[in-house]
Amino acid sequence: VALQNWAALAVVPSWLPAGPRCRWAAAVNGQLLAIRAEVYDASGGFAAERLSLAEDVALGRRLAALGHRVRLVDGARLLRCRPYASVSDVWRASVRNLLPIFFGSPALLLLALASAAALYLTPFVVLALGARPGRAGTWPWTWAPLAEIGLGLVTRVVSDRRAGYPAWLAALQPLAVTALLAMGVDSVLRFGLGRGVEWRGRRYDLAA
Repeated sequence: VALQNWAALAVVPSWLPAGPRCRWAAAVNGQLLAIRAEVYDASGGFAAERLSLAEDVALGRRLAALGHRVRLVDGARLLRCRPYASVSDVWRASVRNLLPIFFGSPALLLLALASAAALYLTPFVVLALGARPGRAGTWPWTWAPLAEIGLGLVTRVVSDRRAGYPAWLAALQPLAVTALLAMGVDSVLRFGLGRGVEWRGRRYDLAA
């Protein structure tokens, strides 16, 4: 769950002005949305996005396409939300949302997952390979991957601190990214093969 918070603050290009020409930059979070009533009604609201499993993101992009200003605001110090009761809930929610968030494009989602793996997991592989005699302690096999690991954790530490998570949680970033890769692949396979996804006791027929 902390990885979702980190992604929203560190990866989403919220500094780009979301609008008709850049609606893909619109980022929203369904935990809390604040929309002017007249804007919501004129856009069709959630009813207009009832065929999207990531309806909050779809609504944000719809508003941006209509020329409205959409902003992602960090409300960690104002709000508390516990949307998931178990690890399986986190998994099901992520599988349901990941591919729709990436515009339903398996290639785009897999590219993002590969980038995350390269940035956050590859340095550990390099360190393991660098443990061989003659490599340990050298820049390319030891210090460069350590520097990459340290730099990669900085944004996670900052986002966790802003959200109020315990400091030790950031150390689990590699494990969280590994889980993200598995959930992303599961999302691609389920949507690609037309398998159903489940959420809150409901099963969604992807073919429909």
